Amino acid sequence: MKLKVGKHKVQWIDELSGLQLPFTLRYKFIIYQDCELIPHYSKSRSEWTGSGKDEGLTWYHATNRHDFTFRTGIFKSFPSILKKNPYNFKKNRTYKCKITVGKHGARYWIDDKHYATCKYSEKDVLSGGTVGFMTWEGVSKPCLIKNLKLNNNVDESSGSDNEED
Repeated sequence: MKLKVGKHKVQWIDELSGLQLPFTLRYKFIIYQDCELIPHYSKSRSEWTGSGKDEGLTWYHATNRHDFTFRTGIFKSFPSILKKNPYNFKKNRTYKCKITVGKHGARYWIDDKHYATCKYSEKDVLSGGTVGFMTWEGVSKPCLIKNLKLNNNVDESSGSDNEED
């Protein structure tokens, strides 16, 4: 599956809906111009309304900044960040992301190197959600997401799964 993402609106992936926690998702992505690529996980397919009622988790890939990692409530809150090693991504390069999302926390790796780990309340990230992607601003050349692979066989305490990288 390939997905082109270039609008300030979440493109939900129906094939990745009803996901029970914990799960691990792997994918590759390319950012073609300066922008912020923001993956989402939400049970209600929340998009940022600013109402304070949005639920879900976002994580972050950007060429122009690296101060964000995880957000809960679809941009409402910053969960407790336990560890992070962020950097700006380069344009026109393929990156490999692996993220494990659990009931109480999440962590992600870029090119097999730890990027960030957070913890949150179980009420902030609900089981049964859908994955989607958006860019913060509209872009003339969309970002490319490819090779999406899901694994529900996850040991949440270690963040590892039983699938080889």
